[in-house]
Amino acid sequence: MLPCPCPAPFSPLILGIALHQENLPLSNFFFNNSISLLFLFVFLCSIFIINLTIRIIFCVIDVKKHKEAENRLLQEEWENIKMMPKYMEMLQTRSTLPITRMRNHLLQLLKINDVIVICGETGCGKTTQVPQFILDDMIESRLGGHCNIICTQPRRIAAISVAERVSDERCEPSPGHHGSLVGFQVRLESSRNERTKLLFCTTGILLRRLAGDNNLEGVTHIIVDEVHERTLLGDFLLIILKNLVERRSNTSFKLKVILMSATVDANLFTGYFNNCPVITAEGRIHPVSSFFLEDIYERLNYSLPSDSPASGKNLTSARGKHGGRSIDNHRGKKNLVLSAWGDESLLHQDYINPYYVADVYEAYSKKTCQNLKFLNEDIIDYDLLEDLICFVDENYPSGAILVFLPGVAEISLLVDKLIATYRFRGSSSEWILPLHSSLASAEQRQVFLSPPQNIRKVILATDIAETSITIDDVIYVIDTGKHKEKRYNPQKKMSSMVEDWISQANAKQRRGRAGRVNPGMCFCLYTRHRFESLMRLFQMPEILRVPLTELCLQVKSLLLGDVKTFLLKAIEPPSEDAIASAISLLYEVGAFEGEEKLTPLGHHLAKLPVDILIGKMLLYGAIFGCLSPILSIAAFLSYKLPFVYPKDEKQNVERAKMLLMSEKMDTSINSIAGNNDSDHLLLVSAYKKWYKTLNENGTKAAQQFCRSYFLSSSVMYMIRGKINYIKMGNCYQQKFSQTALRLAKFSYRITNTTASVHSGSVVLYFIT
Repeated sequence: MLPCPCPAPFSPLILGIALHQENLPLSNFFFNNSISLLFLFVFLCSIFIINLTIRIIFCVIDVKKHKEAENRLLQEEWENIKMMPKYMEMLQTRSTLPITRMRNHLLQLLKINDVIVICGETGCGKTTQVPQFILDDMIESRLGGHCNIICTQPRRIAAISVAERVSDERCEPSPGHHGSLVGFQVRLESSRNERTKLLFCTTGILLRRLAGDNNLEGVTHIIVDEVHERTLLGDFLLIILKNLVERRSNTSFKLKVILMSATVDANLFTGYFNNCPVITAEGRIHPVSSFFLEDIYERLNYSLPSDSPASGKNLTSARGKHGGRSIDNHRGKKNLVLSAWGDESLLHQDYINPYYVADVYEAYSKKTCQNLKFLNEDIIDYDLLEDLICFVDENYPSGAILVFLPGVAEISLLVDKLIATYRFRGSSSEWILPLHSSLASAEQRQVFLSPPQNIRKVILATDIAETSITIDDVIYVIDTGKHKEKRYNPQKKMSSMVEDWISQANAKQRRGRAGRVNPGMCFCLYTRHRFESLMRLFQMPEILRVPLTELCLQVKSLLLGDVKTFLLKAIEPPSEDAIASAISLLYEVGAFEGEEKLTPLGHHLAKLPVDILIGKMLLYGAIFGCLSPILSIAAFLSYKLPFVYPKDEKQNVERAKMLLMSEKMDTSINSIAGNNDSDHLLLVSAYKKWYKTLNENGTKAAQQFCRSYFLSSSVMYMIRGKINYIKMGNCYQQKFSQTALRLAKFSYRITNTTASVHSGSVVLYFIT
């Protein structure tokens, strides 16, 4: 509460003066008459209540005056900005976006509706413009002081890049800096100040705020972008928002909710929010030419090697019986194509692609038809991918290439293949840029930079680049058609990431990345038949395919009532059996007790960014003083094993495993294993030795270590990232915001910023 500037109008001194004027002895008044004493007590209480009421009134008036002054100041500042030549130039560019034509209609609907849905095609400008429409309207209406907009994005790179773009369009300093009304907040990184009126954040950040403020006091608008992704936390947030809109419907500032997406199923969302209105905006996407797998085979004159991992089956046994011929490819290498492909009588029926439809490909060459007939569509053909990137680089005008891959390991594999080619050696290799969620923000931002002249930028990305962000110089998109999604593994009794085909909606989003600024081309490494007939229209909601233990913990930690009752309110509710199974597991683990009451263990598990079984293992590791090896085991179990098994090398792989276990580098390993070996301790030993090699001898030595011990280098780097994520994430959840990773002696990193211990800190004297 703000301090009241007015003096107290009443005090006990007034009573004393009154008594003195009546010539009444105080002793008689207080002690001789019990009724008088009661009267005095009531009188003093009344004086106190009146005094407090007047103070509150003056404070409310003061707050109101402060808001009015802020409203005027924001309006004056905004009028000055609108006169700037740079802003006028930026406004002219913004006015060409299709969503601009819907501005007045959007604002009018928002005044009479608490929830609206915006279906804006790719490139319409909804992500950057809609928040500004609302902010500008409130400032111009002299309500800027009351304005508080939160815009959620599915990924941290989107939240940061969109905030920076909006600040630039408004001719303001960088987000969070003095004079800027725009800010962002993502896990372990925040840039905002007391004047922030428009905050871009991830869904998890908003949910964490709800834990401490379940009514979101002071928040006027919530914009949920990319609602079509249907993530677990995204659907969870929609349940909360639906209840919150109803609770705040009678307040002075109603909560307004805006749902946005390019591929949203509008009927589903409007029905969920009581038939709320829908605004449809056309896209401003440039023409994009699409080429499917059969077209790519034709253009490259590509022959699928029979021993390729992407072929129907590896026909190594046929190599001794049948001749082969060599063909050139765009990688400057030779591929051996077996003549057995030409004699179908020699091939087993199991080798034939079950999705091959002969009638569909009558117009294509015999070589292309043969490729498609004996293709294993579930395997990514990295040789074809490499050839295609080199083909585009060699034959098409300048422009960045954006390649969509399922995960980090696949990105690392393609990086290594491209660097080995003649077209991407030397300085060109510096512009082969990975883009995934494990990278620090500064590394992610590199994809927005422009390369030197005559250098081709190649971005290898997961689905992180599918929505919300625009990389201006992307002209060519190569889509493998795969992504990784969370699935439940009944053997492990935990969820894990599984590679699967994307939906048609995802494919259209990826295609749209090529036409945001200029006409583009999209090369799809799947057939037109798969796209039109086999792909789902939309991705299955995460809430229907993963365990609900995480949501159950969140329901109880946010005090949202009965778990089953709450989750059945979802836009597409999970089955009652799935809910019951999750609750049963939480009781079994010890996270629930009594009537779905969180135990101390449950409170801790709700704050850990891992599966509950792994989380419990981590907590016990900390209790028993062996957290370091347990962290390594937890990271491997939540991702995958690091060992690779080249053909005919199984005995050498087993020999390497025994060698890794011969010397344990962590003394705590013996304490938890009693000098007995195990598969888990093998993982600990492998990671410790790899990590020591990396720190002491550098990247090349670490790669050589992986080759010697048959380890996947990309998996080991991923495990390091997961370990650091768990460490810093848990500290952040426990409110230890000043958290850093130690890189070396006196060297630290906070997310993407190098840091050091303050010279005045006592911690400095304990660093060895």
